[in-house]
Amino acid sequence: MTGSPTPFAPWWVPSDERQRLDLSELAAANGPVQRECRRLEAVLGAHVAAYRPGAKPRQSGLCSVFRFAGLTRLQADLIAASEQRLGGVVFVAYARPLARW
Repeated sequence: MTGSPTPFAPWWVPSDERQRLDLSELAAANGPVQRECRRLEAVLGAHVAAYRPGAKPRQSGLCSVFRFAGLTRLQADLIAASEQRLGGVVFVAYARPLARW
């Protein structure tokens, strides 16, 4: 019997907070998702996390701790195109530098 896939914890999450955060809403770790997160980060100038479609927000999830990035319409369209291309993943952009609520 196999367990659930390991979620892809973004590189930019401070190591001292990884144990306190609920990362279960994140997409499974795999090469294409990790590469696309890095590509989007470079293009958007923001931090990016990959979520499972339909994941419910967690009280101690990334969205409750870190601020979202303000995106232009073009940047939002780039994220939508990546989601469509990869399928089964939702990308969320966070402020860079990392900011808390």
